[in-house]
Parts: sequence; C-alpha cells; structure tokens
Amino acid sequence: MVKGRALLLTVTAMLLAGSLVFGASSSSDNFKVTYFNAANTSGVSDDATIRVTNPGNSGVTDWVLIYVFDSTEELQECCGCSLSVNDLRTISVNNNLTANTLTGVFPTQGPIFFIADSQGNPGAVSSSNLVTGGIRVWATQLNQPAPSAPSTISVNEAETLDATLSTSEISSLATQCGDILAYGSGYGECSCGSGE
Repeated sequence: MVKGRALLLTVTAMLLAGSLVFGASSSSDNFKVTYFNAANTSGVSDDATIRVTNPGNSGVTDWVLIYVFDSTEELQECCGCSLSVNDLRTISVNNNLTANTLTGVFPTQGPIFFIADSQGNPGAVSSSNLVTGGIRVWATQLNQPAPSAPSTISVNEAETLDATLSTSEISSLATQCGDILAYGSGYGECSCGSGE
C-alpha cells in the first residue's frame, strides 16, 4: 500500500509539474504559429486571411513581427506591423504575405510565425523585446479544391497555436530576416494589410 501511495504521489507531482511547464510556455502569448495552403493557386479566387489583435495587456502599442516560410522551410517574407491596443489588423495571405517574395516564386503553402514585440524590427528581434500577452491571431485556411470541382474550396478559420520560442529560433529569425532587409532590395518584405 505504501509503494502504491508513493507511486501515486510521484505521478501526481509529475503531472502538476508538467502542467506548470506547459502553462508557462502557453501563457506568454508572444509566439503564434499557423500555416497557409492553396495560396496563389491558379483558378482559385479565394484568399486566406490573417487577423491579429492586441488585447491591451501591455497597455501600449506593440508590434507583431511576421515571418512567412515556403514549403521548403525557406524564409520568403518578413515584416513588422504596429498594433495599437484593441486594434484589429487584417492581412491577406496572397496580397500582403506572399506577393513580394525574396525569390520571386509565389508559394502555395508554408508556415507563418507571429511574434509580439516592443520594437518592431523583425531583423533585430531579441528575447528582451518580447511582449507577454501581446497578440491574438486567427487565420483562415483554404482546403484544396476537389478534382471534380476545381473552383470550389472550403474555408476554415481557427485561432493560431502558441509555441515555445527558443533563443536559437529568435537568433535564426533575426539573422534570416536581417539579411532579407539588408540585401533583398525591397523584395522579401511583407506588408501589413489594413488596420490601425
């Protein structure tokens, strides 16, 4: 019986510790991840939409840093968009996030990262500039059309997922985007859509 109680206490402690760790990583709300698909697809007139808001937890205008990758994990566009308290910024995947790629190739799918930041420079993001509770992000995804109805697609909207932002990822994003901003001659810079 004693061994059973000790095991139960050990398992309970592990579960509580796990929930504290997971809670800490998801409660910071400074790194959101989603994806786009069926973008820039011939014959499909629909466009996916990203909506970003600042819930006002910091009480000031923050920034959302956006990093758009293609399906081969290459950063294609990045930008920093101001986000005042209670603002709703609406961003088009086709027109704002994939229309000015570094390579000139318009990706049809890939991940998008969003970072809540206090400075607004996606090429100089650092852990000291992250804003806790700084953003909420929703994204629509376009489902690929069926071969029997190539012009018909369905659209789903969902809140983006929280992710843990490591210092190595911060460094990688800063380096990649910094190179785009410094050497891309204007290419590879996304735009911020409407809002504010």
